[in-house]
Amino acid sequence: MFIKSTSIAVVALVAAATVSAQTPDHTYFTNPVTDGLSYNEGDNATFSWQMACVTPSTSTSTTPTAVQVQLINSTDTNNAFYLAPVTTIDCSKSQGNNAWIVPTGDANTLYSLKIVLDPTPIYSGKFKIVSKSSSTTTTTTTTTGSTTAAKSAAGTLTAPFMTGAALVASAAAAMFF
Repeated sequence: MFIKSTSIAVVALVAAATVSAQTPDHTYFTNPVTDGLSYNEGDNATFSWQMACVTPSTSTSTTPTAVQVQLINSTDTNNAFYLAPVTTIDCSKSQGNNAWIVPTGDANTLYSLKIVLDPTPIYSGKFKIVSKSSSTTTTTTTTTGSTTAAKSAAGTLTAPFMTGAALVASAAAAMFF
């Protein structure tokens, strides 16, 4: 009986360690996290994030109640660049949903949101901005993130689709390069 109880306890500890290893140790987007979304210019949209950007987070801010969120051109992930401020967030809280007005964009450009943190900024999934005068029908996504959704990675524009241990490894690697 003792061996069976010990085995169950060991399995439970391994399972708990695996779950905690999959949770990022930094602020991350919970919406948008997947690539391929489209937003209509001028519409109200919502982005969401989780985990406070104060210690013990590995990405922090000296002004956590007013952290800038920026719109980034992320068409070329090796040459992503700043386009405009979107808003500020209070990431001293454990999570948040923030509304923003989608600016005018170019249909051939991929965009991301960036939470400006040190030492590593946090990026959302890539999305397009579609002109309202465009004949293409699109869906504006304004839902809040799901706790089961993939978490965005710190410091990279290419990892929002990763989950679990691969995401944590990516975020950890980004801190050392």
